[in-house]
Amino acid sequence: MNKLLLTIAFVALIATAYVGLKPRAQHLANENTSLPWEITLSGTGYSQVFGIDIGQSTLSETATLLGVDHEIAIISDQEDNSALELYAAHYQSGPLSAKLIVGFRAEDDLLLAMKERADHKEYMASGSRKFLLSEEDLHRAQGLIVRSVSFIPGARLNQEIVESRFGKPSQVVKASETETHYLYPEQGLDIVLNSDAKDRLQYVAPKDFDLLLAPLQSAK
Repeated sequence: MNKLLLTIAFVALIATAYVGLKPRAQHLANENTSLPWEITLSGTGYSQVFGIDIGQSTLSETATLLGVDHEIAIISDQEDNSALELYAAHYQSGPLSAKLIVGFRAEDDLLLAMKERADHKEYMASGSRKFLLSEEDLHRAQGLIVRSVSFIPGARLNQEIVESRFGKPSQVVKASETETHYLYPEQGLDIVLNSDAKDRLQYVAPKDFDLLLAPLQSAK
């Protein structure tokens, strides 16, 4: 009888522990052991970072990888340039806390139609507008392919930290008095240090590095 009671008590303890840990397990979906400098190259012009295959992973696959704590929306800047993005405000890369933004390939006509059908529209502090997709458009978007990944660390970076983790850049571009770009075309990476704003790491597939380089060249 004592053995039976002990067994029942043990099962009850395990069940209670499982219920208590379940919300934490969902929160961990936005945590990743992969670090920003751990970039895997495919040899065919593509790359992987944070488990995301840039140029190949779909929105559906990316959303599943990142878990429940994210938002999918179209962001339009003040010049009406629009992009479909997945935004994770509380992303954990090993010990590093950050914001993660994943951009997807989508034709302008598709983005315009989705904005017109959006369930909710609002202005952001930056002056940009956010359009939350309708349920039907969210379903349509599941097959869209990752175009870019932006990692915005909570901690400040500097040249010493950048070069110790990523090596010497192939090129350094000073875009303004406050903003400097460290370019790594072979990895498809642009590290942006900005004394007046958040530092950020911008990733694209190496074969698409012109997406990062062209804006810097046109600004000269």
